Amino acid sequence: METVYFTTRSFIRHEDNVINFEEYKEKLAAQQALLAEPDEPEAPAPQEAAAAGRRTLAQLRDRLDVAASAAMLLVAVITAVVIL
Repeated sequence: METVYFTTRSFIRHEDNVINFEEYKEKLAAQQALLAEPDEPEAPAPQEAAAAGRRTLAQLRDRLDVAASAAMLLVAVITAVVIL
């Protein structure tokens, strides 16, 4: 294996890489304030739509977890029966 050296005119120079945390905190606070202010007030959701039977992501995740656990138990039982 041979090392090959190339010359270049554009070296990376690390200048002005000092961070002023006070300025950073001010910019971050300003951005969060902009995100916190809603542009338009949201209309309240009708009670019928809320009670329409929509499952939340958490409920779906829990049901999927139960189904996966049941499948694993079924596979373990079938494997035990085949081995014995």
